[in-house]
Amino acid sequence: MTFIARQERFTCEHCGAEVEPLKNGSYRNHCPHCLYSKHVDREGPGDRASDCGGMMEPVGLTHRSGKGWMVVHRCLQCKKELPNTAAPDDNLALLSEAPRPYGRGISLMRHRKAAAEPGVAGGHFALRASRLHPHSSTGLRPWPPAESGEKTLKDET
Repeated sequence: MTFIARQERFTCEHCGAEVEPLKNGSYRNHCPHCLYSKHVDREGPGDRASDCGGMMEPVGLTHRSGKGWMVVHRCLQCKKELPNTAAPDDNLALLSEAPRPYGRGISLMRHRKAAAEPGVAGGHFALRASRLHPHSSTGLRPWPPAESGEKTLKDET
């Protein structure tokens, strides 16, 4: 698999936002506002060889050693799933209660320390794994439980 570096601005076909390339040397392949992507690559990142062209919905969030937080996308046309590295300005709160493909959930909470978390816009939130809960529809429940007194993202809105 060959990585082809592309620094291109684009208009998101899902929400219409004008998306600028990242300035930190990384490469963006999804909208930071709605997290949608487009199925344009086939063999490797940046090859633009896919003939599918379907919109890719953000369906989960995972963490990979050496790569950090990754948004998992599923093509609405062909159903292929691909992980993509999260950018520092991504709105990861959109995935705070989504079911995870690996049986884990992520909940965004106020970070108690001043240090920024990698992959989270502004460092205002920390990501924590959710615990499996047999009585919920997704099998997941937010962590920490509401009775812990810690503010969750729901409390912020």
